[in-house]
Amino acid sequence: MSVSAANIQHLIDAEAAKIPIDQPIAWKPTPKQFEFLSAGEDEVLLGGAAGPGKTDALVMDVVGVQHQAYDYPKYRGILFRRTFDDLTEIIDRSRLYYKQMFPSARYNESKHEWTWPSGAKIIFRYACHKKDVLSHWGKEYQYIGWDELTQQATEESYVFMLSRSRTTHTTLPCLIRATCTPNGPGHSWVKRRFQIPNDGKATCFSELVTFEDGHQEKIWRAFIPARLTDNPHLMHDRKYVMRLMQLGQRLRAALLEGRWDIIEGQFFDKFDPKKHIVPPFPIPVDWPHWRCLDWGYRKPYSVGWYTMNPEKEIYRYRELYGYGGAPNVGTRETAIQVARKIRKIENIEKSAGVEFRRNPADRSIWIQGGHGRGPDELSIGEIFASEKVKWIPASQGPRSRQSGWALLHSLLEDGKFFLFDGKCEHWLRTVPELQVSEDDVEDLDSDMEDHAADETRYSVVSRHKALIEEPQEERPKPGTFDHLVEITDKPKKRHPYKLGG
Repeated sequence: MSVSAANIQHLIDAEAAKIPIDQPIAWKPTPKQFEFLSAGEDEVLLGGAAGPGKTDALVMDVVGVQHQAYDYPKYRGILFRRTFDDLTEIIDRSRLYYKQMFPSARYNESKHEWTWPSGAKIIFRYACHKKDVLSHWGKEYQYIGWDELTQQATEESYVFMLSRSRTTHTTLPCLIRATCTPNGPGHSWVKRRFQIPNDGKATCFSELVTFEDGHQEKIWRAFIPARLTDNPHLMHDRKYVMRLMQLGQRLRAALLEGRWDIIEGQFFDKFDPKKHIVPPFPIPVDWPHWRCLDWGYRKPYSVGWYTMNPEKEIYRYRELYGYGGAPNVGTRETAIQVARKIRKIENIEKSAGVEFRRNPADRSIWIQGGHGRGPDELSIGEIFASEKVKWIPASQGPRSRQSGWALLHSLLEDGKFFLFDGKCEHWLRTVPELQVSEDDVEDLDSDMEDHAADETRYSVVSRHKALIEEPQEERPKPGTFDHLVEITDKPKKRHPYKLGG
């Protein structure tokens, strides 16, 4: 136990000593749990290995004992899990502790919420998709907690609920708290939001927010790592430790060691930043150049520029992404605006002699009257063409998605696909964290922000023939002596429909 942990334990023991001997102690925090409960940052994540008592800490923290929040009539604390079945564990723990600590509090089975005599409430809800949290529009919460945050595939629900965190009580803080293990569909965005290093060490940092009037405030975030060794109760269960040790390498590293450099369920598990990200270099004009588009208006559009060297290695060397300032939110730019951006970006290359050929885009842009337009108006594809930015339909057919992903997997594994460092920000933000679909193991979860991935799939499929094309035998050039000899010596094939002997 470290010195700081020992000091915390001393504080815990001192508080416990104040309780009468004949009064049972409902719950006594470990030093790591105490650290979480006493944290003062705006957003705090307690994460790491399995078993350090993260859920118990969250169940106790939402009560707001340190602020006596339960005495405030308008206090609202809410705890989320991904599904309602997952919530039952939290509800069971709340019943175990709250009944002993707060005999006057009442639990409503149908509403899944606790109510204190003051009117304060603690609510349990599930959030599988963003639509599940939209019902909280117009409500306010002083405590918003997420158990197993990495089970949230995207940060949309988390970010939306930040807008519901507010209070009119001057002494009651608004807190965002979460727990998780370094594993699950939301692994990457959680790691990025809390700036967690691969070894899972603690972080604490601020983000500067500027208001319209120029005033600036800091938002503080902290990650508190927790290991199985931080829970003395479970450390006595040697069989539980043994069961964790028998897990596969990925899960064992996450759940036992608390490491964050391996993503379980990652769709592109062959992607390696050290291998597939390369420094930019001048691209020869005679290499093939092309661009691809996955269109979006309310959701992001993704345009990627590609080239291929003589060794059939593909490079994604630039992108234009319709990022609306939040995950999976578009910029609502029109096709005309995007087309003009593309033309401006390509001007320098085109003036040097570069030609962009066979540029695939998703077929939906040619739907007449699509994207909220009238049936007599031009399609998105026709608008692009009117701005001299032309596309061809991306390949589509039975299981074309799956075959496209298989090709991309192969290119990654063979070291035939690369990204220019510093030029593909949103590809690197979204694609590595994409998860395997629950319905089809050969496809990815399309509910996630997959626009850059789709655009890349169109790209590699459009070059599939070139990638597998066998080198042709060198033939004599027409008009040379060797060519005359070849066509003279080569027997002529008789036409199958020619009559005569």
